[in-house]
Amino acid sequence: MNELDSALVGVADFAERISGEVSVACVPPAVSYFLPGVISRFHELYPRIRVRLVDESASELLLAVANAKADLGLTYIGTQEPDIKFEPLMEDPFVVACTSEHALAKRKGIGWADIASYDHIALAQGSGNRFLIDQALARVENKPKWFCEVRHVPALVSLVEAGWASAWCRGWRYRRGKLVSIKLETPALSRTIGIIRRRGRPLRLPAELFQRLLPMELASRKRPDTETLRGKRARPLRG
Repeated sequence: MNELDSALVGVADFAERISGEVSVACVPPAVSYFLPGVISRFHELYPRIRVRLVDESASELLLAVANAKADLGLTYIGTQEPDIKFEPLMEDPFVVACTSEHALAKRKGIGWADIASYDHIALAQGSGNRFLIDQALARVENKPKWFCEVRHVPALVSLVEAGWASAWCRGWRYRRGKLVSIKLETPALSRTIGIIRRRGRPLRLPAELFQRLLPMELASRKRPDTETLRGKRARPLRG
C-alpha cells in the first residue's frame, strides 16, 4: 500500500470514528425535498453521528437557532438578524401547480394575469409566501382572484390533486405524483433558501461537517427549475 492509499484509509477510518449529534432546524418543505438525500449521504460518511431534525415554521426555526436549541437552520429568513449568519444555498422560484390534465399543464411559462381565467386556490394571509405573492400581485393589473383559501400546504396540495383548481407556491413543494409545475413570469418571483447559524460562535464538529456537506450535495445534483447560488444546478434527490 502506497502513501496515498494509506492516507485515504486513514481519512475514512477517522470519519467512521467521529461521533456526536447535530441538530438541524428546517422548514417542513426541506424535509420532503432535499434533506433525505443529504442525511443519507451524511450517514454513509459519518455513521456514528446522529441527526436530529427540528421541523418548524420559519419564525420558530429562527428562534431555535438564536437560542442554541439547534446548531443550524435551513430557511429563507434571517438575513436581517444581526446575531444570525445567513449563507445562501439556492434560489427557489415560485410556480403554478396543477394536474397534468389541467388546461395550463402544457405551458412552459405563464404570466400572473393568465391565471385569472382559472379557478385558483391560495394560502392564507400571514405566511411569508403569501406576503411575497401579494407584493408581486400589486404590480399586476389583471390580478388572479382565489376562490378557496387554506392555511396549510398539505390541504392545498390535496385540493390541487383533485384536479379542479391550480395554486401557486415555491417550486420545491410540487414535484410529486400527478402534479406539474409551471414557471411564473412577468413578474418572476423567487425566494433564497440558505443556512443560518449563530454569528461569531464556532460550530461543533458534527454540525460543521453537516454544513459543509449541504452545498456540495446540492451542487452535485441537477434540477431544471432551481439553481444553486454557486453557479451549478441542483438535482432532484432520489426517493
